[in-house]
Order: sequence, then structure tokens, then C-alpha cells
Amino acid sequence: MKTLLASTFALVLFVTPPSPGSMTAPIWIQRLGWVLVHSLWQLTLIAIISVIIDRLLIRRSANTRYIAAVTAFCLMAVVPLATWSVDVELDQRSAGPPTAVQNAKDVGSPAITGDPVKGLIANESSAPSQIDSSDTQISSADRPALTQFESRTPQSLPGFLAAWINAKLPWIVRFWFVGIVVCSIRPICGLWTQSRLRRCGLSPVPETLQATLTQLAERMRLTKIVRIAQSSLVKVPMVAGYLRPVILLPTSVIIGLTPTQLEALLAHELAHVRRHDWLINTLQVIAETLLFYHPAVWWFSNRIRQEREVCCDDIALSVN
Repeated sequence: MKTLLASTFALVLFVTPPSPGSMTAPIWIQRLGWVLVHSLWQLTLIAIISVIIDRLLIRRSANTRYIAAVTAFCLMAVVPLATWSVDVELDQRSAGPPTAVQNAKDVGSPAITGDPVKGLIANESSAPSQIDSSDTQISSADRPALTQFESRTPQSLPGFLAAWINAKLPWIVRFWFVGIVVCSIRPICGLWTQSRLRRCGLSPVPETLQATLTQLAERMRLTKIVRIAQSSLVKVPMVAGYLRPVILLPTSVIIGLTPTQLEALLAHELAHVRRHDWLINTLQVIAETLLFYHPAVWWFSNRIRQEREVCCDDIALSVN
């Protein structure tokens, strides 16, 4: 689904004709469009460097690799914001003091001083000469600017590519918003599903299993209260909820596993709660939604989830 959405986005963008109002589009659309375009190579560069670092850390612990992957993922999320901020700062610096043409207009503008009637007559008599002189100044000042603008006409391949992208910026921004709306369906459905699992199909677990959970929480120095329940709606063990977490176990797990295996399973789920993995996962979902168009974001997000499970397995083994 993710690859199909990105491929469709690229195909539609390529065949879409240039927008006739692209040159008159609001400045924030042009700025946002260029931020999205620059993020393509920026995120790719971060991904390449992070993959090299990940290969160098292959013999290190899972927690070390997890921290490196999370750091790279955070950089991917921050780089577009930094590009936007730098672009805004450059625009503010470029809007400096008035140009020479504006100063010439201000100096040549007639002013009425003293007697209003005499001043009006004097201004009328001197208006043609002032207009002529200002026109001469403006034309002489604008001639180099026009020459400079003509020199910026895209003749080379990079200039042609920049002009082509600039004409597509409104469409890039439109499709980005559409992609955000489509990708937002998944986390919204996930929240609704978790809310339903916490309310429906629940039944109490055996007292021995509840006692095992309490002992593990004390051994792991977990201060947050974690509930446990048997669910007929889940197929694998999972933690539902953030503020009031509850471990949901399917009936087949409770019946089919030995006490030792159940203890290791509960320790794994408690490790997720102790590490506050829900916070990192929430940030991942937000980044996946906003940067859905880049495959490296999805790859690193999946990598983080894999390393997270290995980290929890290590904690469960150390507790047992």
C-alpha cells in the first residue's frame, strides 16, 4: 500500500501539465513545495549514512543499534523543518533596505511646503522635469536588472529542471496533503481498534498469572500499574493503552504455554511499558504520515520496530 501510494504520486506528478498559476502561487506553497523536493535527497543522504553506521554496529547490542536507528529517524523528521526555517530566514534577509530605484522615487516625489497654492503651482510646474528625471533614473537602474534576469533564464539542464519543478510546486503540495489524509486513516483506525479491544471481549486471567505479573513488575522496578486480561479478539499478546496500559492475552496462549514461557512473555510486554515504547511509536506514526512519500522513512520505521522487539527480549531474558 505504501509503495503503491508513492508510485501513484510520482506518476501523476510526472504526467500532470504545469499549473498556469504556479508563478503566482502563494509564497508558502512555493516554499513548502521546495521543502518537499529538497527532502528527497536530504532523507536519502541520511539513510545512506545511517545504513553504513548500522553495518558498523552489527556486533553491538540491540539497544545500541536501536538508539542509532531512532537518532537517524529523528534527523529525518527534523531536516524538513530546518529547511523551512532556513528558507524563511533567507527571505527575511533578502527583504533588506529599499533599493536605489525606490530611493530615487522617494527623493523625486513632490512635496507641498509653505503656502499651499504656491506649493501646488511649483509642483505642477516642476512635475514634468521630475518625472522625466525619475524615468531616466529608473530606466538606467532597471537595465542591469533586466540583463541579470535574462542571464538567469534556464538554458542548462539544472536550470530547465528547476523551472519544471517550480511549475509543478502547486501540484506537489496538493498531492502531499492528499497523501497525509490517506495515511491518517491507519492511525485513526488503530486508535479506534485499541479502544474497542480495551472494552470488548475481556475476561479475567487465572490468579497465578496475575501474581506472576505483580512479581515481574516489582522485579523490573515498574511503578506504573499494568493490568492483564484475557481477550477473545486478539490473536497475539499485546499492550493496549498508554496512560493505563493493559496486557491482552489470547486464550490459546494462556492454555498452550508453560508457566515459564508465560513468565517470559509477560516480562517482554512489561519491558515495552518500562521503556515507554508507546512514545517513540507515536512519533514514528506522525513521521510516517507526514513523510509518507519517502521509502527510507518506512524502512527505518520498520527497522526501529524490529530492534525494539529484540531489546525487549534482552530485558526479559535478564529478568528471568
